[in-house]
Amino acid sequence: MKFRQARLTVTLQASSYELWCSIHKHRELSMDTHLQVGGNGPASPAPGSAAATATRQ
Repeated sequence: MKFRQARLTVTLQASSYELWCSIHKHRELSMDTHLQVGGNGPASPAPGSAAATATRQ
């Protein structure tokens, strides 16, 4: 199976964000995540690092 790859750059204000897959039932299958921008949370991984790269399985 071949997947397409794309890069997305966004500018976010300091806040908490919730993201999820909008395909039917995917959110219920744990295809979601939370982002904390700014504040005292852990540092973000470097762009392109394994931690910052999302892959589809």
